[in-house]
Amino acid sequence: MAVVIDDRLLLDVLAGRPSAQVAEELAQGGVFTTSAWYYRLGRAVFGGSGAGALSGRLAAVDPPVVDRVRAALADLPASVALLHPRVVVPSCSPCVSAGI
Repeated sequence: MAVVIDDRLLLDVLAGRPSAQVAEELAQGGVFTTSAWYYRLGRAVFGGSGAGALSGRLAAVDPPVVDRVRAALADLPASVALLHPRVVVPSCSPCVSAGI
């Protein structure tokens, strides 16, 4: 089974602290994220105030972990695949209009 992770879970993966379920999927090669979540995490890491949901979590960890996350954002690990917007947008748009 594959899993699509959001920016919060992506932060956990890049910090080397994935949940057990995500770690299992990483081992099987089934972890994906979207360009939007990848971008949101990048903005939080490189330009966040430290008070937001993502940048605040990052502000609470040791500097070596922050460095690891920044390096991983610059070169996303092969264990995390990016879904193409041509797949994501048509799939997610009906969910939005359905209130999901």
